[in-house]
Amino acid sequence: MIMSEYQIEFIIYGDSFDPNLVSKELLITATKQWLKGEAIHSHPKSPKRKETCWRLTAPKMSGYYVEDGLMHIYQRLYSKQSEIIKLVKEHGLEVDLEIVIRFTETEDIPAVVIPPHILSFLASLNANLKVYTYAL
Repeated sequence: MIMSEYQIEFIIYGDSFDPNLVSKELLITATKQWLKGEAIHSHPKSPKRKETCWRLTAPKMSGYYVEDGLMHIYQRLYSKQSEIIKLVKEHGLEVDLEIVIRFTETEDIPAVVIPPHILSFLASLNANLKVYTYAL
């Protein structure tokens, strides 16, 4: 039996800032980053990015408890809380935590249980919490 797969992404984004500055301040290299106006794909007619973005992505995981993936991101970022708040205020940035769950129609959807300490961390950053589910 194939288990559900999920991935967690922590995203800092805004109109105009240097994503390398985020990496420098947090001492964490982004999994992905881009600048506003860059092409999304290499095709000449590719749409342009509408915002600058710095992303930290946890490895894809399988199972029924998303909390394991949340802890991976939380453990990397909790000690950087004040630096993130400073960057958000100084550059007018926004923060999202995205949970993407993929499952087949014959599987149970993983439980999305977010412990209070992670909710408090996200609230301190004024972060959006987004959960996407995809049946494959």
